[in-house]
Amino acid sequence: MRLFTSTGCLDSNLEPGRKLQSLVRVEPFPATPDPLNRDSLFAFLEQLDNEVTEGGPGGEWVWADGDPVFQCTTSARRVADTFGGRVVGYFSDDNPTAEIGKDEDGHDFAFIAERFLVDYWGAYVVGEIDRPVFDLADPADCEIISRLYGPREAWRTVEQDLAQEVP
Repeated sequence: MRLFTSTGCLDSNLEPGRKLQSLVRVEPFPATPDPLNRDSLFAFLEQLDNEVTEGGPGGEWVWADGDPVFQCTTSARRVADTFGGRVVGYFSDDNPTAEIGKDEDGHDFAFIAERFLVDYWGAYVVGEIDRPVFDLADPADCEIISRLYGPREAWRTVEQDLAQEVP
């Protein structure tokens, strides 16, 4: 826990008996972990998974805010917003070598720091992949990414696709 005082930020490792007379407020650490790595991404995904409940129309699985879990874009947006990334995806017709999303006409996922591909939906919702986080700095992951998600040139930022659809 980070303690903010009128003189700045204090460590929570204070000496026993030390008083915090100038305490203004107490806040949790920011949502974006430092350092950004696989462990911090997995920790967030575990937290995200705990948020899922059965509560939508017709017993649909939803996030705490009511958004449906079964849409790949909603989970990608949650991850991208938390880690300062972007939602990236493709249409199957534009990316025929991609294995994920063929039956759905395409797929969206989070792309964080131009390094981590995070796919909550692919791992936890439909189970098409054995883990949700891939690191483009890892050559073994790059091979898997290429097979599952096709060439990077076929990926588009979702906001770009939406902007092209709006007249």
